[in-house]
Amino acid sequence: MLGVDQSLPRRDEVELLQPGDLLLLYTDGLIERADTTITDRLEELRNASARASADNPDRFLDELLDRFAGNASDDIAMLALHIDHTPT
Repeated sequence: MLGVDQSLPRRDEVELLQPGDLLLLYTDGLIERADTTITDRLEELRNASARASADNPDRFLDELLDRFAGNASDDIAMLALHIDHTPT
């Protein structure tokens, strides 16, 4: 990670994904805006994600971009991973 003080403690977490889950990775440009708090924007992202087309990652990302990209002053990168079945 860029800009992280390597001398500070860090912990790892593990989350098992299940069929139907969608993992969204995104840069800060998606949610950071000068006119609102990060807490409010994260809540907006949670709400928008719950309503978006989680079964279709391309449509999901398009819906989030439509909702959040307006007035963006920073670059936005997103990656969505949809778990569609149990591995064999």
